[in-house]
Amino acid sequence: MYTNTYFGDYPHYAPAIAGKMGEFTRWMLISYKKSVKASSYYDKYKPKNIVDENVKTFWVAEKNDDKQWVEIDLLNLATVYAVQINYHDYKSNIYGKVQQLYHRYFMEGSMDGKIWSILVDRINDYKDVPNDYVELGFPQIVRYVRYKNIHVPMSKLSISDLRIFGRGYGQIPAKVKNLVVNRYKDRRDAMIT
Repeated sequence: MYTNTYFGDYPHYAPAIAGKMGEFTRWMLISYKKSVKASSYYDKYKPKNIVDENVKTFWVAEKNDDKQWVEIDLLNLATVYAVQINYHDYKSNIYGKVQQLYHRYFMEGSMDGKIWSILVDRINDYKDVPNDYVELGFPQIVRYVRYKNIHVPMSKLSISDLRIFGRGYGQIPAKVKNLVVNRYKDRRDAMIT
């Protein structure tokens, strides 16, 4: 048995892709802790929670309608290859398959925050996609990414993570120096400094 957990929850090529066989795509999470604004938020569930990579935090809009949106400013231009929306079941009380169990939305990208183009079109979809991962047909160079709601099955729109994968144009981080791994008596346990 073999497993590769290198960048485990980041995009990888499918094993059937010739010459790639499960390799890491090298698309980085470029939305982490970036600036976020939204049409509304309910109670303490602020928009910034969608970019903190914490499954225990989430954003809740005041309503579930087509006037709700959330926008991430990547701060610089970046090439976007894929997006992932992880919805949250805030007070949903939905169990099993029920009618109206679908997610409709679209996502836009912009270089300047004024002229927008569609990145993901789920306007006419009636699928249950609580964790929707979408690779774009063509990579897009953008600074801003905006999610616009049409319908979710809960009473309020709620998103735990909006993850944007791509490549920025900044400097590559320096290599780690002086890495030390001290194993304990139980070899499965280690202190890494």
